[in-house]
This record gives sequence, structure tokens and C-alpha cells, in this order.
Amino acid sequence: MNMSSATSAIAAYKKKLGQSFHCKFLYRTVTVSECLDDYVNANALNIKNSPCFKCAHGLKVRGEFSGI
Repeated sequence: MNMSSATSAIAAYKKKLGQSFHCKFLYRTVTVSECLDDYVNANALNIKNSPCFKCAHGLKVRGEFSGI
């Protein structure tokens, strides 16, 4: 696989801010933007009673958004 096809594959897999998905921890549909906001706020502010605190699904969404 050359560099341009690898870049294309990553770009096709990346999540967009407006995309919706079902959050299995909040039991509702959320956008990537909402998930990122809640995940970052819960972890940066150390809100341990938030379902988003150290959420494995939020970490995965964050990685997919950034293209990692």
C-alpha cells in the first residue's frame, strides 16, 4: 500500500463532528462533537461521577476523529 492510498483509507475511516452514533454508556444517540466535549470535560475536570469519565468508547471515538 503506497502513502496516498493509506492516507485515503484513513480519511475514509475518520469520523466527522456531525456524525451520530449510539452511545452504549449514555443509552442515547449522540454526535461525535457531543461525545468529544463530554469526554474531554469529564477527564480534564476529573468528574468521576460522569459516565464519560475514562470512557473506553469515548477514547475510541476521539481516536477515530483524529485519524489515529
